[in-house]
Amino acid sequence: KEIDFIYNSTAFELKYQEKIISRDYKAVSTFKKYYLISKKTFDKNTLPLPVFLILLERHPEKFI
Repeated sequence: KEIDFIYNSTAFELKYQEKIISRDYKAVSTFKKYYLISKKTFDKNTLPLPVFLILLERHPEKFI
């Protein structure tokens, strides 16, 4: 498994799939701060792509 990108010690992994399962977190969970960007899943460290993009645009300091 690979990580899609890292910025300022924050890992971002894009999983554009319907369901996120525990093994999807394996690569990014080695980082202190990480986000999984998904198609629909929304929880503490997983955001749907549209929500992620809106939040990134409005509050970039929260992510980078």
